[in-house]
Parts: sequence; C-alpha cells; structure tokens
Amino acid sequence: MEIADSFDLIKGKIISGYVRTEFLLSDISYRLGIVKESKLHFFANPRTNKKIKNLKDEFYNSDIKNKDLYIKILNRFDKIRIERNNLTHSIFLSDINDRKNIISFNYRTGKEGLINEIGQYRFSDFEDLNKKIISLHNDLYLLYFES
Repeated sequence: MEIADSFDLIKGKIISGYVRTEFLLSDISYRLGIVKESKLHFFANPRTNKKIKNLKDEFYNSDIKNKDLYIKILNRFDKIRIERNNLTHSIFLSDINDRKNIISFNYRTGKEGLINEIGQYRFSDFEDLNKKIISLHNDLYLLYFES
C-alpha cells in the first residue's frame, strides 16, 4: 500500500473514531441528565469547543458519581479535538525524500487576516492520534457502563 493510501486510511480512522467518541459522549451525557435536550440535538451542534466547556461546567456543578473522571475525559477530548481539527482542515504533502515525513498547511482567517500555520509530522504521529482516540472512547465507555 502506498503511503498516500495509508495516510488516507489513518485520516478516515481518526475522523470516524472521533465522531464515534463524540456520539458516545453525547449519549452518556444525556443518560446522566447533563444534556437536557435530545442527545442527537446536542451531538449535531457543530460548536464542539463550546459543548465541551458547557459539559465540563455541568459536570463540575453536578453530584454525579465520578464527575472528576468525566471532566478529565472531557479535557482529553478537547486536546484531541484540536489535533483532529488540524488534521481535518489542513492540506498535507509528503516530503519526496522521506515519504513518512508529512508537512501540513493550515489556512484560516482571524482578526489579523489570513493565518497560515505550517506543521511537520511523521506518519506515526497520526497513528498515535488514532490510538489516543480509541483509548479515550474505551475509557469513556468503561467509566459509564462498567462503574
């Protein structure tokens, strides 16, 4: 398999794993009574940064068992969100001299105008991100369904 195919595969795993974890978080938050509207309404809201902040506040102010563990998971989820957003909204090119060396170009607008952030990654960085998402999903599942 060529590196481009492998890279597309790992990107797909990261994106789908993240969405699956976000849905699980929505479901559990609804079951715990933290999310008042339907879990699908909450899940469909694209402002994930704000959702995470609101969830942390709700957990902090609740009397839910293991609320500190849920807040730690939300902090992990927020860090992963930033990495996943960079992956989703960047252009990636591989170095022709080292195909496992990947350069990202992230363009967005801000108060200062056009912002261009250039990053450098190894293919293994994306494999590690995928592992972090799987671990987060499993930890969240076990916290709710096994505790």
